[in-house]
Amino acid sequence: MNKLKNRSPYFWLGLIALIPFIFAGIYVTAMNVVHMFRYDDQFFTDEYRELYPSPGPVAIAVEQAIQNGDTDSMQALSGLRKNVKEFEASPDVIMTIMLEVDDFGYFHYLYLDMQTFRRSTYYVKEVSGRYVYVPQDPYFYYDSGYWWDVYLPIALVWWTVTIAATIGVFLYGIGAKARQEMR
Repeated sequence: MNKLKNRSPYFWLGLIALIPFIFAGIYVTAMNVVHMFRYDDQFFTDEYRELYPSPGPVAIAVEQAIQNGDTDSMQALSGLRKNVKEFEASPDVIMTIMLEVDDFGYFHYLYLDMQTFRRSTYYVKEVSGRYVYVPQDPYFYYDSGYWWDVYLPIALVWWTVTIAATIGVFLYGIGAKARQEMR
């Protein structure tokens, strides 16, 4: 414990500055482990590959599953080992348009509830020779690169506060020395 007390302030500042990198490393490592166990092989047979060879059939099947409230169908569409989270079923939901295909291979489909006019985006991606519906879970944010949209601003704020606090402590030290000399 004594060794920690005798550390330089630069050591502590460096350690505090590394905290965002530590959290990012933990997140990336965890998502890489999740990827190894994410998909269930029973949903990646030749039958499923023939049923969903492109993103369009998946998008249409997602629409039907939402309209019918069919969680088993959503499970098969996702190909996930774990259960797909509950979704709001509505017979008035229709798929309206494919919004875009991003740089990470995700097809963004816009669905519209014709009763409430509520819009929802669902994502489709190719995995192991077939296309799957991808729920918005922590792995999706990692794989799609959207985690940077959260991580980077938080890290920048963290470093800004760290620098501001360091400058404040430095200026306080200069002021304390000046007050000591005036006495």
